[in-house]
Amino acid sequence: MDSTIGLDDEVSFPYTPVQVNGHTVSVLGRDIKFNSTGLPESVICFGNELLADPCKLVIESSKGQINWGEGTIHQTAKIPAYVSMTSENTASDLEFNSDWKVEYDGCISLSMRLKAAKSIDLKNIRIEIPFKREHAVYKMGYKGRGGYRPSGDLTGLDKMVWLGSVKAGMQCDFTGELWDQKTAEYGIQESGEAVILYANSGPASIEAGEEMQISMIFLPTPLKTLDHDHWDWRYHQVWKGVMKPEDAEKQGVGILSVHHANELNPYINYPFLTTDKLNSYANDAHSRGMKVKYYYTLRELTCYAVELWAFRAVEPNMFPNKNKRGGSSWLQEHVFSDYDRAWHSWSVNTDITDAAIFTTGNSRLMNYYLEGLYWLAMNSGDDGLYIDGLAYDRAGMQRVRKALDKAKPGAVIDFHCGRLGASNANIFLKHFPYVSSIWFGEGFNYGDKPDYWMVEISGIPYGLFGEMLGTGNPWRGMLYGMSNRLGWGGDPRFIWKVWDEFGIKNSEMIGYWKEDCPVKTGRDDVLATVYTKKDKALISLGSWADEPVDVQLAIDWQKLGLKPGKLIAPEIKGFQEE
Repeated sequence: MDSTIGLDDEVSFPYTPVQVNGHTVSVLGRDIKFNSTGLPESVICFGNELLADPCKLVIESSKGQINWGEGTIHQTAKIPAYVSMTSENTASDLEFNSDWKVEYDGCISLSMRLKAAKSIDLKNIRIEIPFKREHAVYKMGYKGRGGYRPSGDLTGLDKMVWLGSVKAGMQCDFTGELWDQKTAEYGIQESGEAVILYANSGPASIEAGEEMQISMIFLPTPLKTLDHDHWDWRYHQVWKGVMKPEDAEKQGVGILSVHHANELNPYINYPFLTTDKLNSYANDAHSRGMKVKYYYTLRELTCYAVELWAFRAVEPNMFPNKNKRGGSSWLQEHVFSDYDRAWHSWSVNTDITDAAIFTTGNSRLMNYYLEGLYWLAMNSGDDGLYIDGLAYDRAGMQRVRKALDKAKPGAVIDFHCGRLGASNANIFLKHFPYVSSIWFGEGFNYGDKPDYWMVEISGIPYGLFGEMLGTGNPWRGMLYGMSNRLGWGGDPRFIWKVWDEFGIKNSEMIGYWKEDCPVKTGRDDVLATVYTKKDKALISLGSWADEPVDVQLAIDWQKLGLKPGKLIAPEIKGFQEE
């Protein structure tokens, strides 16, 4: 309960130590230069400048705009995991201080403080973040749906917004009391080649001797490069029917993801009572070159947990209590009160009926959870983690990755979630540095347009590959390097076979979104992604047309590095005829 695992200043996989050169901080793939307000004046993402101009802090009083001088910047701390800086400035009767911290994953936490020598009424505090138009292609944080940024000026944005392209983007999260005011507003203004994301506080007052805080968090994207081991992972979701590792090997599976509610793992989020079975299963899979990971989420806890009564007695805040009781008869008869019912299920091939109550992610239960995860990786053959819904914050996610790095280097963290109303990728973007792959399913619309697929489902703008729930749409999915999962309504085995025959892991993926994609369809509703190798290419076509259409492919053979030749569409069972 008092574990400190992951509470250290180590750098987790695949990141590198933070580097500093003057006012420029460099992390994996990104270089951020700061001005004396602590705001970025340059953000370079994998060689691409994101900003059209430096970010601005604009403060207006009744006398007009307050002009700041050139403040001084000091570095206050530098270790491999982060660098901290501070600056000071003054103008008339206002003292300005700014502190910011850049962590190894690229997360920038900025806190500005205004201190008044005498009382002052401010008309507005405004933050301006001018994106280059070429990168302000997609957005999240506006009217729920992620996708293309509408042209023209926009108002009514959320206070956490991501703007970007596949090459470069940034999440801007305006935090703290100032931005919670009813007068606060968020929008976009177009100005030439700049697309300016802004936040206005509206009127604010500072009493003499008091401070006002202006806080925000920035996260430049992509967060990392796409992991080509993705092509080997090939998940089978082990749920109601337990596939033997011997059979999984024959099907081309790379990772066996052991769900709950089966004979191997009957108790939700508590795999500790069947570790003998799990270990035996994992050893068999390992002998065949496969990885195994277990369903283990901090969201609810089974009624079979040995520690349940101790937790409720000692740490009642571990369990939310919105009086949503009910659930299974066992919960009603034994737990009785002060609980919220959660998942319940019958475990196949057992006589176990599992019932759970909700837990609180940001409590001391997180320490127990982390020690449990570390123990599973060290003692029961666990090669990673299957997360079904995230109940802990970014700091918790960071600790999860560090615990697994320590116990099992190369561990795969697989994150699944249904749609939460707003864009999941925006909600969980700060967790993504520590995740290996995403599987966004329930509530997502696979019938939606390519921009939605790119931003909401694929993971590509953030440096992640994704997968589809159920059958998904395998033709569209291949445009983004996605398949569905065996054992969960889809059958990707024959697509996997094509991957192997072509050698897709060692190819270069040139998506339809890249200007230099060597294959064009001539249509906006039929798109082509190309996987290229030295002596061959695999062209994947996906259609959003309302009916069957013919397309004439325009192929730049020189860009492909191939001599002009003929195209072959091989038979792929369940996918296409020859």
